[in-house]
Amino acid sequence: KHSKNYFKGVSKNPSGRYRAKIVCNSKHIHIGVYDTELEAAMAYNKAASELHGEYARLNDIPTPMEKADE
Repeated sequence: KHSKNYFKGVSKNPSGRYRAKIVCNSKHIHIGVYDTELEAAMAYNKAASELHGEYARLNDIPTPMEKADE
């Protein structure tokens, strides 16, 4: 059974690092591999904005202040 990651377009590799990927025009695009889930989510958001513009479905990235409130 695979667990779902919190962020869209982000998955955890067996090595413990996080992979960001996106689909555009039915093609899977590898964005990169990152040390943290948050870095991968931010990379996904950047790629989604560039590829899909105003129609991009972005991850809700917490601001430093929001994280402090948790």
